[in-house]
Amino acid sequence: MPWRDDRYREARSPAIMWRMRRLLIAILLVAGCATAKGYEAMLEGWLGASERELVAGWGVPDSIYEADGVRFLQYSDTEVYGSVDPGYFSVWGGGVYTGVGASRIYTRRCETTFTLEDGRVTAWRYDGGGCRA
Repeated sequence: MPWRDDRYREARSPAIMWRMRRLLIAILLVAGCATAKGYEAMLEGWLGASERELVAGWGVPDSIYEADGVRFLQYSDTEVYGSVDPGYFSVWGGGVYTGVGASRIYTRRCETTFTLEDGRVTAWRYDGGGCRA
């Protein structure tokens, strides 16, 4: 049986790995490019929705501003995450030295504002690198 033959498996492994790498690269490229576009497409779907539908889908807004009969509903989302470098371990001059690498804190922010006229969403805008769908 060919799948039990180690030579067959070894000959196929590089081809399979190459395909998997190509697939992974393609997925990463599509995911990286589609992030903001996907968010914008999702926001476009809310045009024409009532305020009740918007609040049902997005929840209670973080802030509301009204001027001249136009309402602005703002939603804010902040994601904070961090990483720690693995550090180092060395033996030098008869001693053992260890250390922890630097910590990094990252923040992703997304603020989305919907404009409502006559109770319907007429426009949207967003700001921040954390806006993705």
